[in-house]
Amino acid sequence: MGVAHGTGRGPAGVAQGRIKKMMQKDAEVGRIAAAVPVLISRAVELFVRCLLVKTCLITQAKLSSVVLLSHMKQCIESEKLFHFLNELAESATSLAAHRDARTLSMWSLYR
Repeated sequence: MGVAHGTGRGPAGVAQGRIKKMMQKDAEVGRIAAAVPVLISRAVELFVRCLLVKTCLITQAKLSSVVLLSHMKQCIESEKLFHFLNELAESATSLAAHRDARTLSMWSLYR
């Protein structure tokens, strides 16, 4: 996958201008070399690719054709690299469970 020239996006589609703006919001960050947003964009792409590949392996091991939130949560819990995402995975699963429960209660209105 090559870099989309002229778009300001890295190979993953992460806008380098957006990365630069986020870095500039930090008072401790001074000037930013042009190569830094490019490098960060590539790092984000590689990180997301690693997370998705490992999640897909779990999905395939469960003989599923759909990547579920539970597969990603299992990946996050099993890989030390992703442990910093544990709280996010917990909140996402609790939010999804709450949303599912609310949807089920709405269906009872239509019976």
